[in-house]
Amino acid sequence: MFAGIEAGGTKWVVAVGDALNHIVALERFPTTTPEETIQRAMVFLRQFSGLRAIGVASFGPIDLHADSPTYGFITTTPKPGW
Repeated sequence: MFAGIEAGGTKWVVAVGDALNHIVALERFPTTTPEETIQRAMVFLRQFSGLRAIGVASFGPIDLHADSPTYGFITTTPKPGW
């Protein structure tokens, strides 16, 4: 099983699929605060044991420099609070 998160500025889509590219479960919800939105995604994903990988597509920009202390973090974004 694999998971995907599309973290948009107005909504998030979180999905779980199998190795045959079948979507097993999917949830859409509005982007609110980081705490609420990430928690909601985690509650959804914790229903599935044995996830092998999670892919994330996020509004950005994201720090892509592997040697940076903020590697993988959203840096300056127009989304307030994020």
